[in-house]
Amino acid sequence: MTAPDAGKTQFAAVVNRASGYVGEKSPAHVQAMLENAAHSRLCDLKFLDPDDILEGLKDAFEGPCGGVIVLGGDGTARCAAEFAMKHDKPLIPLPGGTMNLLPRKLYGERGPADALRAALGGQRALIDAGQADDRLFFLSAAFGFAPDMTRAREAFRGQTGLDALPRVLSFARRALADAFHMNVLFGVDGEEPGREAELLVVALGGLSHLMELKVDEDVGRKFECIASDVHDLGEAARLGFNALTQRWREDPGVAIDCTEQVRVKLKEEDPYGVLDGEPMKLKCEFDVRYLKDAIPVLAPAEA
Repeated sequence: MTAPDAGKTQFAAVVNRASGYVGEKSPAHVQAMLENAAHSRLCDLKFLDPDDILEGLKDAFEGPCGGVIVLGGDGTARCAAEFAMKHDKPLIPLPGGTMNLLPRKLYGERGPADALRAALGGQRALIDAGQADDRLFFLSAAFGFAPDMTRAREAFRGQTGLDALPRVLSFARRALADAFHMNVLFGVDGEEPGREAELLVVALGGLSHLMELKVDEDVGRKFECIASDVHDLGEAARLGFNALTQRWREDPGVAIDCTEQVRVKLKEEDPYGVLDGEPMKLKCEFDVRYLKDAIPVLAPAEA
């Protein structure tokens, strides 16, 4: 590793060895990329297996460096963001996984090297996040029958044969069985969770601009809370048609609230949610809170 530049803020780097980017390249390639893009501002660099990532992130954020560069998937970025918030040290999350939601939100479609250069040439910023129970998310959280469909997808990911098919079908059958039954209770703005929904989506800044990673001006720095309450295939078909024609907001089976807090109650036997596309086990009852200016990051100067 090249000698650190003592005149500028130094960064530790934590790389998830199991990330797709490292798998496609090599540790030697990744190390060279980071050293070249960081311009002598690396004070430490660790390649870690997934089981060691949490401890590695803890050490990096508690160490002497002024910030932490992280290369990995969305799960690694989410864990790093929790440490950044706790220790008030800026995070540079580089795209190393499949969806790369937080890196895309900060650096657009830049690759790891260009994202790192843009961040180091930028400035410290604070970004908003959501928190379901004690788990962070940066775009959306979904509850109801969505977790079973997501777990079916995860069960099939990476499989080349039919070994995962029984698990996939099990999750899919459960989701379809639950599709027209009350799956989640919720309340907004301090209400107790008494409203019913088959599917509940909580999106930072609005659902309409979710994939564009921009805040909906009509929603602002709040959640858009979308609850779907359909009871049979006919209502589901109507909602599906309205979604295709961009009229889903007018559908009588959809209720929309703008809020900074949602109280959620899940089924005790299967308390799962989907945070930024990743299924997670949660408590049966918890708050989803909007966290303004929560995560310190380095962002490009134009951001």
